[in-house]
Amino acid sequence: MSQRPLRIAVYCCDYYPAVSGYSFAFQDLVRGLGEHPAGVEVDVFTPVPLASAEEVSLRGVRVIRVDLPARFAGVPVLPALWNLFAKPWLTSRTIAMEHRNRDYDFLVAETIEDPLALRFLPAELRARTMVRVHACMETEVVLWGRGAVFALRRRLIGHVLRHHVRFIAATSHYYLGFVKRWYLREDELLIAGKRFCVIENSAPMLGGVPRHGFARPDRVHFMTLGRMDWQGANQKGFDDILLALLHLDPAARQRVQLTVVGKGTERARLMQLASGIEGATVEFIESMPNNAVREHLQTVDCVILASRYEGMSVFALEALGSACPVIYSSAGGIADLVDGNGYQFPAGDAHALAERIGRFLSLADSDLRRMSERSLQLAAGFTPRAAAERLLEFSRLITAHDVDCPASDGRR
Repeated sequence: MSQRPLRIAVYCCDYYPAVSGYSFAFQDLVRGLGEHPAGVEVDVFTPVPLASAEEVSLRGVRVIRVDLPARFAGVPVLPALWNLFAKPWLTSRTIAMEHRNRDYDFLVAETIEDPLALRFLPAELRARTMVRVHACMETEVVLWGRGAVFALRRRLIGHVLRHHVRFIAATSHYYLGFVKRWYLREDELLIAGKRFCVIENSAPMLGGVPRHGFARPDRVHFMTLGRMDWQGANQKGFDDILLALLHLDPAARQRVQLTVVGKGTERARLMQLASGIEGATVEFIESMPNNAVREHLQTVDCVILASRYEGMSVFALEALGSACPVIYSSAGGIADLVDGNGYQFPAGDAHALAERIGRFLSLADSDLRRMSERSLQLAAGFTPRAAAERLLEFSRLITAHDVDCPASDGRR
């Protein structure tokens, strides 16, 4: 008797046709699983409506759109509580109904943003569930966000990770460390009972052409991007970039053209700071669709990310796939994306960043071409196939797991 293919349920809080870093990252992993030669069967559960878009057809992939009734989703009172409780309950109910028919070997939850969607699952499926921690929204934003809703969400995430999830993956070692420190409370016994794995996001190969020299030697074009609310501006280090320009030699500053993409409450302050930097050309763009960002990356000479803390930025990976040389801080996951394709500097050190920018401005054409080609080489290692391989290797632990074994700390 032939063995049936592995059946995997994947919960994506964001998915096609939504346009976001989450959506692109989730679609990449699903595509990698669907195209895997092992021939796995993948059911994607998402609350994102298809609306007028056509469903994407992928081999081995079925998409189940979770029905969120308008009479509930449109309630104007406390929509945050809808997201915390009602939406997860409806999602878990849909997954459980399909599980009764499909008998999933395990479930992958892309992000832990909806912790109760896992808590409401049947215990035997919850015991075979893996969470992949992705981005700042479920980590830094939830942890340091102000207000009762953030406080409630971080308590729920911590509770579910401590007591109901044994298998935890992340897109970088930074996020695994974050989970262990802030949600598992650095409890060595509790951590020892969990199983961890890094499953990176994919770098889109955007048809980037290696740079053979600066587009305009008199103006070297740099680009950075990120949220500009209070927390986002602190994270992304925009101040460090602008201070670094002030530290540059005036002659070098004359050659700098910087595009800054982002919106938020700190934008006006940053623009005022930039206005006092003589010589450099600094352009602020409040909003840019993702396809425009990717097109813009084809034209810039270098991407700067000065993050004070960072997991695995999709924008950082898009820069590699566009053949951009980079200047990234040493913070978190983006530190792993600098290897012969640019320069790294200590996070928060504007003087060191200024030195790296000055060094980049003096590159010979051959050095620029080498860095650009190296970015493409690094991007080729971050593929949907590679992510799927990592997940399927890790799944051996999940499918061999005794469902009677508690996911919690197990203390008596």
